[in-house]
Amino acid sequence: MKKKLLLFTQKMDRNDDLLGIYHEWVRFLSEYFSSIEVVCLVEGEHNLPKHVRVHSLGKDQGKGRLTYIWRFFCSIISLRKKYDVVFVHMNPEYVILGGLLWKLLKKPIYMWYAHSAYNIRFFLANILITGAVTSVKSAYPCVNSKTHIIGQGIDIHKFSPGEKNEGKVVKILSLGRISPIKHIDVLLAAMKKLRSKGKTVTLTIVGAPGDSDASYYEEQVSFVKEHNLSDVVTFTGKIPNVDTPAIYRAHDMFVSLTEIGSFDKTTLEAMASEVPIVVTNEAFKYILPEPYKTATMFKNTDVDSLVRAITYVMDMNESEKTIYSKLLRTIIKKEHNILQLAKRLSEVLHGKDTYKK
Repeated sequence: MKKKLLLFTQKMDRNDDLLGIYHEWVRFLSEYFSSIEVVCLVEGEHNLPKHVRVHSLGKDQGKGRLTYIWRFFCSIISLRKKYDVVFVHMNPEYVILGGLLWKLLKKPIYMWYAHSAYNIRFFLANILITGAVTSVKSAYPCVNSKTHIIGQGIDIHKFSPGEKNEGKVVKILSLGRISPIKHIDVLLAAMKKLRSKGKTVTLTIVGAPGDSDASYYEEQVSFVKEHNLSDVVTFTGKIPNVDTPAIYRAHDMFVSLTEIGSFDKTTLEAMASEVPIVVTNEAFKYILPEPYKTATMFKNTDVDSLVRAITYVMDMNESEKTIYSKLLRTIIKKEHNILQLAKRLSEVLHGKDTYKK
């Protein structure tokens, strides 16, 4: 029997550059529930089935923190007969606020968490939840008897291969939020070194900084100008998630400097698009076979190591690139596609222990 779900997430907006993918998660998940009540901090444009309703806590309406909290408790109380189970996506704060009340109401609480941060909020939430759900083992701070590991959710029909670039210039892509932890400075230094070696490459950086990272972004723009890389490096700013498939297809390589502790979905989207990847995140050691495990991974913040990995992919012949690209898409289809994630997640939320670790 299908259950009724109460789902909390930060934003429900199909056009958001970073969080738009979770609109699709809800759409695919809706097949397995009789109804879904989505409560979000920000409500944007969405196109969801009729049995999915979206409730905003008010940030999109300019409301303050007290209104968020008031609406939060109003939602979980007024909707109490419209949900059987609670799923909180990446916000331990909601578990802390509502956990005791949900336990009183006898509602199971599950939390998706895929980040290395182990803090007091995570610690408290981990006590209150019925179960935790994550993508891979390395993305959860303390794997225990409550943890379910189910992979990521990439739409393999949306993120699919396109025509290969026939030009001589190798087009490299970086996509995601611009911040110090993404180490864009290391990638720019690698581009400078590649150019000095006579390599014909370009770099497109898709994304924007948060308010706290504006100065870091300006430093990177200045670096590009100071080292005469303006004809090599392009900053595009934010691009809606619905438009990113075409961005992946227009490039020959995807580089991610995201460290272990976060299983970066953009890298997986590139893989689904059959774009060769170069990564530093050690989580990929467990999904990439040799020789790619060694050759296309690099030491984080090590410019020379990054240059070596990029050069390895650049020097592949067409047959080798095709084999590598198709292998990457196969990995996503088998372990990280959205159809599989929706099915696995629904099983966890219906109380099955199949994916416990």
